[in-house]
Amino acid sequence: MIYSETIILSALVIKVNHVEKKQERIILVTNKNVYNILPKDGFSSFLSSFVQGARIKRKIPYANISGVTMSRHGPEFVLHVQNEHDYRFSSTNLKMKIVQAIT
Repeated sequence: MIYSETIILSALVIKVNHVEKKQERIILVTNKNVYNILPKDGFSSFLSSFVQGARIKRKIPYANISGVTMSRHGPEFVLHVQNEHDYRFSSTNLKMKIVQAIT
């Protein structure tokens, strides 16, 4: 069986956790999943981090995403994931592109 997954978009975002701590992440949107990736040493080593130790924190299949909420006036958006907690992200410049790629 051939498993083909195509990258649609990748971007640096800020993930806001349940205690309001902001964490740098890479969001990777493919035709099958959304990935929350912890960069190795920040965005400056974005490309090399894929090869040398970036860590996938979460793989979210589209089938598990029950909805996306987007702030009207700010940079935040939230992925609502079935049987998990919501994932809150912030992207000043790419919010619309990320949400469009996911939906």
